[in-house]
Amino acid sequence: MGCFSYKCKISKRAANSNSFKGDAVYIFLLINGEVVEEMYGNYNSYGGVFKATKEVNDKSLTEYSSFHWNHNWGKSISLHLNNNENSGYALILAKHYNGIHPTTISEDDPEQGSNEVEFGEEVKKP
Repeated sequence: MGCFSYKCKISKRAANSNSFKGDAVYIFLLINGEVVEEMYGNYNSYGGVFKATKEVNDKSLTEYSSFHWNHNWGKSISLHLNNNENSGYALILAKHYNGIHPTTISEDDPEQGSNEVEFGEEVKKP
């Protein structure tokens, strides 16, 4: 299976990533419409976010390691491919997040996060 991505619940714009750099996003794991886990960071092309950014030669680079959900990859795939609009992943681009948790999952992005647009806001090192 290749990369997968989601459309923002608010703007309907896809979260873009090239597997090394990605848009700043909030991702929510929903089970029966309830948020059971969430992540914030730069999208990693695989339904999660990179761990951190670091400064190298005055440039902000994202480390390639990612946060993981509290379940295995097989469960991630089954949640991504299910037909239940209340269980799976919901994504909101960081610049659109208003603090309200979603109750339904995001639409899939058929372009798998490789849309030909500039990346939006990136998470900055504190």
